[in-house]
Amino acid sequence: MSKATRVLGRKLRLGIIGGGPESFIGSIHRSAATMHEEFEVVAGVFSSNPARSLTAGKTMGIPRPYTDPDALFAGESGREDGIDALAIMTPNNSHYLLSCKALDAGMHVFCEKPLTITEEEAADLVRRVEATGKRYCVAYGYSAYPMVRQARA
Repeated sequence: MSKATRVLGRKLRLGIIGGGPESFIGSIHRSAATMHEEFEVVAGVFSSNPARSLTAGKTMGIPRPYTDPDALFAGESGREDGIDALAIMTPNNSHYLLSCKALDAGMHVFCEKPLTITEEEAADLVRRVEATGKRYCVAYGYSAYPMVRQARA
């Protein structure tokens, strides 16, 4: 039994923005999130094309696919069974804005790198995370690879 199930009596509910069925990183994140049975993907936006997002979500068996991020933020923040965390895996230049909106909606965030594009955005994001008290995590998939550890030495 997973820790989430022991503590909450259920898996953590994960929402996703980006990472549709044809993306490289999407399938990796979805399978990693569900591998240890801590998370279940229950909501998401899987394309910038609204119809394609809905179709992709239904095809992948996601219970609540949305047409766009704003619809996800509005829909999930008002639900008693809304998502516990949001994974952002969209193009780099959208990470900061989506992270801000997710934090404003009261969501914990897991974001692909880079988190921001400018130093000002980075400083603002730190302030926002501290103000909300929400968890904010970044994907560093190569941090345990020997070539990366050696490059840092």
